[in-house]
Amino acid sequence: MNKAKMTFRFDEPNRKPANNAAMQEQSETKVVSLNEYKSDYGVWSSPQDELDAIEREIRESDRMPQIPAGKERPEQDGKEERDTIVWDGETGYVEVDETWKGGSYRTPGSPSWFKIFISVTGAIATGAIFGFVVLSLFNGDVQIPGLDKLVADDVKTGAAIAPSGRTDVKQADPEAKEAATVQTQPLSVAVDIPAQNYYMLQYGVFSGLEGVNQAKQELQQKGLAAYADTGDKNRVYAGVAVAREDAMLLTQQFKAQGIEFYVRTVELPAISQMTYAGDAKQVSQYFEQSAGMVRLLNDVAIARLMEKEPKALSESQLQAIRNEHQRWTELESKAQSGLPAEAKELWSQMTKAMNSAVVAMNEYNKKTSETHLWEVQSAMMDYIMLEKSFLETIGT
Repeated sequence: MNKAKMTFRFDEPNRKPANNAAMQEQSETKVVSLNEYKSDYGVWSSPQDELDAIEREIRESDRMPQIPAGKERPEQDGKEERDTIVWDGETGYVEVDETWKGGSYRTPGSPSWFKIFISVTGAIATGAIFGFVVLSLFNGDVQIPGLDKLVADDVKTGAAIAPSGRTDVKQADPEAKEAATVQTQPLSVAVDIPAQNYYMLQYGVFSGLEGVNQAKQELQQKGLAAYADTGDKNRVYAGVAVAREDAMLLTQQFKAQGIEFYVRTVELPAISQMTYAGDAKQVSQYFEQSAGMVRLLNDVAIARLMEKEPKALSESQLQAIRNEHQRWTELESKAQSGLPAEAKELWSQMTKAMNSAVVAMNEYNKKTSETHLWEVQSAMMDYIMLEKSFLETIGT
């Protein structure tokens, strides 16, 4: 917009004309300019005019090719009625004539909801089909050429991967199945192993191994049993009883001989879950039979130690020990197959301790000497403390 100023003069109606002579004299006066410019710089314009011109040039350069004002765009197809589009060259605005036919002016439309629905449905169906195929492969519902051969080869090497619930997979030979069973990792199983309390005759508690060894030597020189528990404050024990009353009777007997003992309770924990890969029922029966063996051997040994002159066992007592030991041996052989690796060494030592107690009892029956009875006591203490460590290792 041109902001040049214009001046309008309005003559008053009653105003008299000035002296013509004076006006003529004034007009003939020569006017001398202070500065005389050689060039014509045109009409002055304000900064706002310049900004408007720049904005107009930018707008016109970005739009479609100019169409002279008042002109109509050429027809595009001539088949459909369209609005008339008229371009204003100065303002850059579009005027629409509702009566013009031909040509087209279209704006980008919204996406089709039907196409979106079809795309989403197709994606979901594809994912569902792919997931079904993958699950079928794992469940064995889909057969892949060569899979059965691969399963058979893996079973022979001990890595059985037969799908769960399948009954038509090729079975490996018994030797291969046994090898695979051995390599199976132990699992946590439910067992029923009740808690057990035993009463130990404590001889002393020592600050170092030197005191422990000296105490064991003193007990052995007196012909008594000796067991050192270095894992619990370096304690030294001289005997064990299943009943507290029997332990107190032994302490009274030795007190008369000038030997002081302190009765200390040792607790074996109850186990309801354990790390085991075999038959849970068999391992529970094994520990039940073990407790019965300890009670039988201990009762016989203490009864003979309380006598002034120990006597040999009766044939019925000896046969009862043999029968219980045979039953225990059978259970031990069956239960050991499912043991975890970290418990096998303790299991082996437990077996050795129990067998040593039975051997010592047989030797006593051949030669009625208290020395063999104290050997039974030493073996029983070994077994009890080993069983305690074993249960604490595999119990969960």
